[in-house]
Amino acid sequence: MTFEFLKKRSFWVSAARYLAAAFLFNLPFVYARHEISMRVAEINLDYLVLVLLYLVAGRFIAGVGFFLVYVVELLKIFDKIYFFTQEDLAYAIRFAFQVQTGMLLGGVAGALLFCALFTYLWWKILPRRDGVLRGLWAVAPSAILMVLLLSVDTLKGYNPITRSGGQRWGTHLVGETFYRTSMYIVASLRYDRPPGTPVPSASDVLRPLKGDNRYAKLNIVQVLVESMGLQVNAGEGVREFALFHSPEILQRYRLTEGSVPFNGPTVPGQLRELCGLQLGVRVDASVAAQSERCLPRQLRSLGYDTEAIHGYTGSMFHRSIWYSDFGFQKSVFLEQMKNLPGMHLCEGAFEGICDADVAQLIHTQLLASRGGKRPLFVHWMTLNSHLPVEEEGAPAYSCPPGYAVDVCDQLGYIHLALESIAKMAADPTIPPTAFVIVGDHAPPYIEGEKRNLYDQANVPYLLLQPKTANEATSDSVHLEIPRQQSAVLRP
Repeated sequence: MTFEFLKKRSFWVSAARYLAAAFLFNLPFVYARHEISMRVAEINLDYLVLVLLYLVAGRFIAGVGFFLVYVVELLKIFDKIYFFTQEDLAYAIRFAFQVQTGMLLGGVAGALLFCALFTYLWWKILPRRDGVLRGLWAVAPSAILMVLLLSVDTLKGYNPITRSGGQRWGTHLVGETFYRTSMYIVASLRYDRPPGTPVPSASDVLRPLKGDNRYAKLNIVQVLVESMGLQVNAGEGVREFALFHSPEILQRYRLTEGSVPFNGPTVPGQLRELCGLQLGVRVDASVAAQSERCLPRQLRSLGYDTEAIHGYTGSMFHRSIWYSDFGFQKSVFLEQMKNLPGMHLCEGAFEGICDADVAQLIHTQLLASRGGKRPLFVHWMTLNSHLPVEEEGAPAYSCPPGYAVDVCDQLGYIHLALESIAKMAADPTIPPTAFVIVGDHAPPYIEGEKRNLYDQANVPYLLLQPKTANEATSDSVHLEIPRQQSAVLRP
């Protein structure tokens, strides 16, 4: 065997093109992940594997592999933007058809076009195949460089091939994407989520001991406000709860403001507040088996009527099923509300009942509960502030200088929901009612400068405690609310 080809310029041009194919195409994802403060490997081992696949199997099969890796890379960014784990994202994809059709098709088409474009560029940068053996010699510089980078990672305590070790320093040099994510997808089809981990919640004050009847006549309204994040620069005048400091509310309630850690998207936020547990988006029999730890069942044992309300369809994340499993006697969704008087549809990522109309429905129920024998526990998950919000007709909102238009639009929808709650709470004719108002997670903006407006670990909450006793009891009824002024609840 002769090595005359090593002296040819064309060989080294091929080696350089293989280097580019193995090391450059993950850079868009590295940049995107740094933008959302995600610690990521700078180099992806998958691209070197794809180069070797190109040598052995040819252009088409390697191109299909590259396209699939790019799709998975996009999904990894998506799950971090929306606070999913990869297992939960794999499960949640089955509900994607419930997003507005035009938005879904546009997003999917854009993502596939992006992946197809980079697959074409990858094809163009690869040199012409000139035999497997000669190709392996041309790939050798890429392989040697990858081994050196892997060695640095291994010395630092992590090996991406064996997936041993952990995040022991700022970032890994080498990672791999496709195999691990594929295993997550397979696992999501059959995994049983382990028991939830207890976590602090804004609703901990409502979680009674078994047999505790101090709450016997006090209505409770628990509101999770979609994508209501804790603004880092709230001191500049943007305070979500400023409108609750009106004389009408301060005369009737004691106010407690603070923040609580969040982990995950909307459904985990709901389970955090309902059960004080950290769980994922998949609510199955193993999760429902823990419902005795959750507010609906606990409050039902104390004589409460329990109701869950959401302005979208009950099939989304199977809420119509697990609301009942968790002890809600009544569940009200878009299907039940759309034909009621005074209900209107609001557009957005999910077209459903307008939050202001849902608030009015709850207001009416509170008024009807006056003098009743059973107090109400109402759990309301709002809808209209889910990103991306509907821009046309967005509520006016006064933002600090420098806030983007879509950020102000989203804050406007949150303000409109809070305004509806404040109006309800200020009504002197409703019976004594405690309100828990809390965000589910920070707004999942893609752009780093917008995400940086919000704390990425905590969400705000407000507790309203009635100052007066319920008219139906001779004893003074008060919730024991911790004095947590602008504090973070932690385990």
